[in-house]
Amino acid sequence: MLDAIAETAGRLCNSDYTGVFRLIDGKYHIAASDKVHAEFTSYLRDHPSPFTRDSSVGRAALERQPIQIPDVLADPEYKMSDNQRIGNIRTALSVPLVRDGIAVAVLSLIRMKVHPFTEKEIQIVRTFANQALIAIENTRLFEEVQARTRELSESLEQHIATSNVLSVISRSPGDLEPVFAAMLQNAVRICDAKFGTLGLYDGDAFQNVTLINVPAGLAEARLREPFRPHPKSSMARVAAT
Repeated sequence: MLDAIAETAGRLCNSDYTGVFRLIDGKYHIAASDKVHAEFTSYLRDHPSPFTRDSSVGRAALERQPIQIPDVLADPEYKMSDNQRIGNIRTALSVPLVRDGIAVAVLSLIRMKVHPFTEKEIQIVRTFANQALIAIENTRLFEEVQARTRELSESLEQHIATSNVLSVISRSPGDLEPVFAAMLQNAVRICDAKFGTLGLYDGDAFQNVTLINVPAGLAEARLREPFRPHPKSSMARVAAT
């Protein structure tokens, strides 16, 4: 969506290239672009725009309104010399995407010759900036819903597992084997593990009492007799701590 917005805004406004920059950790990182050559794309990825007046992107974010710099070489506040040189920037137009008083992204159009954008072109870019903001908001809301859904699913899985174990305990008073099996089966399922073991520790060695999906060779070795784990293994550290 952002690539399409960058391409269409640039085409309608006759820019040499266009970029969409998203706010991440206090700086504006390139998120989408159109006609930006590989060297400049790489530079932008490695050098996100700061939240300052040094660039049109930072200035638009600070002022929360469209900023046009007719000629960056004649602008006393423009300090991004490497940015200008690699991108061959002369005229820059940046429009912020503002949510709750913060510019969450900036749509920026560049011309490699001094040729200021008209008021009509600026209004077109405003329109596309609004569309980009809707796209970003929809994505953010979708990701929040997905994250919450995952949390609820995990919580439900854990609740079901606990209920299963408690049910086995209530049906098997004095019989630990089915309880151990239910515990391990649920742990393997919830953690999406390949296999699992459950061992009792006597203060010196482990004796495995339940195995789930353990490869045959390992299962035979683990069930044969108590074993002492290597001192640097996770089981040894668990026992020690």
